[in-house]
Amino acid sequence: MKVKRRKAGGSFYWREEAKVHNYIFVYATLPEIQQIKTTKITYLRYMMGRDDEGRPAPQFVPDKQMEDFMAVCRSEGATYLDTEIDLRKGDRVRILGGPLAGVEGIYTKTTLKHERRVVVRIEGVAAVATLALPASEVEKI
Repeated sequence: MKVKRRKAGGSFYWREEAKVHNYIFVYATLPEIQQIKTTKITYLRYMMGRDDEGRPAPQFVPDKQMEDFMAVCRSEGATYLDTEIDLRKGDRVRILGGPLAGVEGIYTKTTLKHERRVVVRIEGVAAVATLALPASEVEKI
């Protein structure tokens, strides 16, 4: 993503920066990741979550959630949000039309504008909001 930065002298320049800093998303099984960690990238650390029984385990992002996240990131006007935004107050929704049809997320107000947007979030990593959407373009799920 291109970001406008200011030089020490006051002039501006454009710089290419990562949308989600310091994370690599890997499509692999746990044994494959563990082998890479022990043989090739020994300093690799994974984000921890919980397994089905509540025990600590490497965090996995379901395929549908990652596909939705990537679709919103590629869209025009996507807004990257603080991961600490409280999304529990909103309803889970699915976008009905346009290039993001089928994307699921939370219909909420963001701190950036007074419009309602669909926010797709990867727990503890990143959250991204679509362009403003009217209620008629989403359905509650």
